[in-house]
Amino acid sequence: MTRIITVGLVALLTAVSLLQVRQSYSRAKINDWRAVARYVDAHVQPGDLIVGSRWFKDALGWYLQRRDQVTMSVDDNPAVLEDLAHGRRLWYLQPGPATSDVSLALRRSLPVIAPMAWQDATLDYAADSFFPISEPRVKVRLSEGGPTAVARFYDEMPSAPGGNSYRILLPGEQAVVQLALPADGGARVLTVSYYHNARTVFTVTVDGLEPTTLRGPAGVWSEARIPIAAGAGDTVTVRAEQR
Repeated sequence: MTRIITVGLVALLTAVSLLQVRQSYSRAKINDWRAVARYVDAHVQPGDLIVGSRWFKDALGWYLQRRDQVTMSVDDNPAVLEDLAHGRRLWYLQPGPATSDVSLALRRSLPVIAPMAWQDATLDYAADSFFPISEPRVKVRLSEGGPTAVARFYDEMPSAPGGNSYRILLPGEQAVVQLALPADGGARVLTVSYYHNARTVFTVTVDGLEPTTLRGPAGVWSEARIPIAAGAGDTVTVRAEQR
């Protein structure tokens, strides 16, 4: 009799444990960055700025497919408010309580996208006691901006005040942006600020024009000015190549 009771008890506990494990896999315990990235990939435009906390870039970047079309910044960078004021399209992945004047301003300026628009319908996003939420719930916000005359990159912030923020491009990688065209259709000049080593060159391609190779002194910041014909498009691709 003792053996029967023991076996029955073990079987019961095993069943409860398996049920809890199965339920845990259908419940989101931290932010669903895969779903956020899927939504961004479906709606992003070249040159979009994505702002979030200091840890969001690794989480989102792991899943984001169209990484070459965006730049990412932390939400304490005052320059992003300048971009927003100039009409740049901006995503804000709100990570919880405001931690800076910049994050507070973004919360006040950008509308929230309804969670059901980006969440995975097969997952349960409600918190429970079995696996509590381990990070603040993210809110996805998006401005109604578009291409602007200037596209700055914030993926790497300067260590010294007054320096340039920038995007690192390894050989074979690229960055794609859209720039606003002058309303009068007059003469245009594309200005590119860049920094490269002796074994890397950058190729700049504007829709409708032949590529331009940027060659300059290695190890210093350089600036190239490229005349843009009136009939050229507004998409600019900068690609790093091995020399």
